[in-house]
Amino acid sequence: MASKNKKEQDTVEKTVKKRKRGRPRGSTKSKGLEDPETFLMLQELMKNPVRSLRSLAAAVGVGKQKCWRKKKELEDSHAIWGYSAVVDFEKLGWKTFAIISNIKPLSKDVAEMLIERASGKLAKNEDIIVLDSYFTAGSYDGITIFAARDTVAAKKYYDTLRLLYEDFYISKPIMLEIMFTTMRNGKFNPEIERIKELVPEVP
Repeated sequence: MASKNKKEQDTVEKTVKKRKRGRPRGSTKSKGLEDPETFLMLQELMKNPVRSLRSLAAAVGVGKQKCWRKKKELEDSHAIWGYSAVVDFEKLGWKTFAIISNIKPLSKDVAEMLIERASGKLAKNEDIIVLDSYFTAGSYDGITIFAARDTVAAKKYYDTLRLLYEDFYISKPIMLEIMFTTMRNGKFNPEIERIKELVPEVP
């Protein structure tokens, strides 16, 4: 076990040194993901955000004090919004859905609508949990991912959005039931093999 940990640590240190060599001479600090230590730290936090500071520092290849400082900088700048559990709602008897929509060109009123949706103000009940909300570019303008106790609860939430924001929608929003999640928040489904259950039977 000790040999394995030493090997992993050596790999991390080599990665950090390799990326540091790419910095301009005289540079003392890189910004954002150009900083190899920041890049590694974000990867490690996405794997396990509740790990100890000692473990995180060892994985990144820096001292505990520097690790704490860089982590706090990411949190204070809102580069890291927070930490949350990745939940398999199907295991709890719930279902997940997506709503995709087209809305009018962005205005103050439309922005307020998106802020309200993103904050989950419409879903503070025991039947709905809003997971993600995005303002997008492309064929559609907005995507909302949410979990619902059942299809009836999902349909009620969908209809609530349609009634409250009918003046903003260009066309009728589309609701989809998510049959299987392969990845969420950078984490693969630990039961990824179950996707085979969706394969249709050939007569």
